Amino acid sequence: GLPASTRVTGSAAEMRASGSDIWGPADEFRFRYAQVDTNASLTVRVADIEGADVWRKAGLMIRESLDPGSKHVMVIVSPGKGVAMQYRSADGGVTANAGLIPGVPPQWLRLERVGHTFHGWASPDGVAWTRIAMIDVPMRFAIHGGLVLTSHNNTALATGTFDNLMVR
Repeated sequence: GLPASTRVTGSAAEMRASGSDIWGPADEFRFRYAQVDTNASLTVRVADIEGADVWRKAGLMIRESLDPGSKHVMVIVSPGKGVAMQYRSADGGVTANAGLIPGVPPQWLRLERVGHTFHGWASPDGVAWTRIAMIDVPMRFAIHGGLVLTSHNNTALATGTFDNLMVR
């Protein structure tokens, strides 16, 4: 992929990344993460995603490891495809959609983990929330959670602008 970057200022971030996708048995993307516990809630507003591919995506992910084929759950917004909750329930396994609803940036996203159950939420205004889906994915207790971005084209960069990041 092309050189990626992340600039964080307080609860805001700008990421630039290429990457073919976060899908299939192995992922190519940019991940700004911290360790999160078994019960965690991540919220962010994806202000914008610049790039050419209709499936470019930005959002939140909880991931068991940094391996490209790791189990994960994410909520993303894609300007051409809507808001999705996607997951891989087995290392090296296939990726699937747990739910897909209409939506474009700016879009608030929330990903919550309680034990092995994950809840995905979206909101156009940060006030009225819609559940995207709920999925059970067994994961270790100390895992990685944070911001994700992929251009869906490994030869082109996308830019994701995030703000109002909250991790509980």
